[in-house]
Amino acid sequence: MSPPPKKYTKVNGVMKLNPEFKKWQDAQKGGPPSDPQNLQLPVVSSMEDHMQLNEDLKQEIPLSESTNATIEMMQEPEISLEAGMQPDVMVDELGNVLAKYEVPIGLMNKLMM
Repeated sequence: MSPPPKKYTKVNGVMKLNPEFKKWQDAQKGGPPSDPQNLQLPVVSSMEDHMQLNEDLKQEIPLSESTNATIEMMQEPEISLEAGMQPDVMVDELGNVLAKYEVPIGLMNKLMM
């Protein structure tokens, strides 16, 4: 087993990941991943995105407890009416804004601060 090369090197005064280290690391793991497309996670920005993900995977992927709690809070009449929306459209409208900027729906609770 060869010793690992330095992980980072300076190139023109800028610290970068050493390509030799990456090659060494891939060799230790048995080579690079076979299909990088399978390693990517989709950005779920709205309830429609979540529904589409469940349909594509043919299984139910639950949202986190904090996301579910935030969605319930957003549908409370005092919160939604204060924002100028009806409780039944609040999450959909917010999901449209999050989808426009590809912000994950899990960050919705940060808006409550």
